[in-house]
Amino acid sequence: MARIDVILSPAALSGPQASGAGRKAALRTLLLNEAIPLAHVQEAVARSRSGTDRARLPHALLQLAAAHFQRNECSAGDECATDANRRFDEQGATLGSACALYYRGLFHDRIGDAPGAIAWLREAHARFLDAHATRHAAIVLDRLGIVHVLHGAHDSGIECLGQAIATLLDSPVAGLLPIVRNNWMWAHLRSARHSVRNGDADKAAAYVALALGHLCEITRESSEELSPAFPAIRLDTAAQIYLATGGLDQADVFAQRSAASAQRSGLAEPLAHSSDRLGDIAFARGRFADALRSWRRACDELHQCGLDDERCVVAIKAAEAAETAGDDAEALAWYQKHAQFETAFNRRRAALRAGMFARELDRERSAVKGRGAAAGADKLASLGRAAAGINHEFKNPLAALRLAIENSIELAQHGDVAALADDVVRIERVTGRLVQLTEQFDVFSHRARPSLEPVSLREVIDEALTMVAHRFASGDRQVQCEGADVRAWAHPPSLCTVFVNLLGNALDATAASENRVITVAIEAVSKTVVEVSVRDRGPGFAPEVQRNLFEAFYTTKPAGAGLGLGLALARDRLAQMSGCLAARNHPAGGAELRVGLRRA
Repeated sequence: MARIDVILSPAALSGPQASGAGRKAALRTLLLNEAIPLAHVQEAVARSRSGTDRARLPHALLQLAAAHFQRNECSAGDECATDANRRFDEQGATLGSACALYYRGLFHDRIGDAPGAIAWLREAHARFLDAHATRHAAIVLDRLGIVHVLHGAHDSGIECLGQAIATLLDSPVAGLLPIVRNNWMWAHLRSARHSVRNGDADKAAAYVALALGHLCEITRESSEELSPAFPAIRLDTAAQIYLATGGLDQADVFAQRSAASAQRSGLAEPLAHSSDRLGDIAFARGRFADALRSWRRACDELHQCGLDDERCVVAIKAAEAAETAGDDAEALAWYQKHAQFETAFNRRRAALRAGMFARELDRERSAVKGRGAAAGADKLASLGRAAAGINHEFKNPLAALRLAIENSIELAQHGDVAALADDVVRIERVTGRLVQLTEQFDVFSHRARPSLEPVSLREVIDEALTMVAHRFASGDRQVQCEGADVRAWAHPPSLCTVFVNLLGNALDATAASENRVITVAIEAVSKTVVEVSVRDRGPGFAPEVQRNLFEAFYTTKPAGAGLGLGLALARDRLAQMSGCLAARNHPAGGAELRVGLRRA
């Protein structure tokens, strides 16, 4: 019997989800049944590249990949699918990315790269499931099962096809079910032949029995709207099952009916498989000359279909049959044909592989060259960002130092030695903080991670409050600290800088608010994670602001009031401590930023 290739159409990304009366339209949209005009799709890609609607470019590239697939142009098609996948990923379009990965799997299967095909198809299946596209995932499982079986992993292939059937039993597109059942039986019968060659008759009989059990199901399910070849293939299935169970008369009847159906439909591939089956039946009946005629016809028809790999299988079968019949000259001729077929097939497959590899190499070289050209500009930009970052990081400690010095001068003039001593201690702490900052920038310049240690979160928060104490001078600002102290893995100076930035932003947000209370809360989320939230009672984040909140140099403050680096630097510092930073609008009003760290 023959498998039926069910190919997912790029149109399925936006196709109807209809059922009932609209089911046939949904089926036509889901599967690639019609020829795609190459020139038309190439023009669509060119328009998308040069026009304003660049968001449609990955869809056009995917259509172009499908057109190349129909023409067996694997190298060009794989390049289009790779480009489409990259662009879908940039858009966050999971369904589109999954379809592009699926086509990459198809192209690698075409060139005989089974490991590559299986890897891409598995990734596509996972992404379709992430997108809750179960029908698409079932089609990928069908193809994955076929690839496994063709390359000798029979049990894995049967398992994939069985999973596809289980998925489609609950699918509203039930018309796919008989075709996947057909492929499932094809896998069992192919596995049965493999078992016979290995001398395992019991396992072969078990495979045939399972296929026979599904024959009654497939005969009562019609899928001609999906594949005109289905009647011929269904008849060929019955012929092969009867052949495997010794019913040669029934097998011959079904094989003849399959050939007639294939001729009426004008489809070359089912006709080639019918010829192959008639050869098998003739040889089983001892009609060696008839078998050879059928196999020769099958080889010609398979070559016309582009199925040169299957032509090799028929040739070796005919050679072994001739050898068994004692016709050494005929056997030698068929072995020579097999060598010619296999050489031509492998030469073409090798050329396709070389073309795809060359394209991958060219892309990588272009990427490396592009990175090198951008390196100089990146260095200059990094230098500017570093200068802006240094300015931002030193601003708060210097303001605190200046306030402490001014206060100390005033205390010295009044002779308040005790208070002066406290200020000196504060000055010493702030200068120490500045020294630590310089050390931090030295660490960043060498791209090394800061050393982490268990720290008291309450102590770090108190230190940060000291850094911004000068901004509470008016007395109308309040900070409420909630939650028990927890120790976390962190780099103390870096974490203190993070809290200084968050507190500074909260103070700015409440500048025009009647309620100027800022809440800092420590919460042990689990045995391994602790969170610190900083919440203000300001207006909260506007949607546009929230989208760009962590972008460097993005700020809503007036010129000169801020550089837009605080949150970008805070997130970077937390990432170096295996931490994270998230923002939201609090349900009770105001903005809230949450710092996540590993508990010590």
